[in-house]
Amino acid sequence: MRGFSEIFSRANVHQIRSFLLYGVEECSFNEKNSERSIREVENEIYKLIKSKTSEMSEYDEIISYIDKLEFELENLYMELGLKCGAIIAIQILKDSINCE
Repeated sequence: MRGFSEIFSRANVHQIRSFLLYGVEECSFNEKNSERSIREVENEIYKLIKSKTSEMSEYDEIISYIDKLEFELENLYMELGLKCGAIIAIQILKDSINCE
């Protein structure tokens, strides 16, 4: 049996996310702050859109759709995260009741 420290070293949100999304253990992950990473990508998108649009009204319209999409995705992922957490919590409770 593996040592407990090895098991606990894999018990982190990155490993759980990787397993739930892809069915695999993530061997390495970027320690970079997720929010900062998202902001960097947003800035790249905004720059690209600005370079491709000739009028500010076009730019604003496109950005408003991106903002709406981002809001909906945040809600979706929060809901999925809460549901996954609840499922895991229920399973842990059931397992602990069956062990007693």
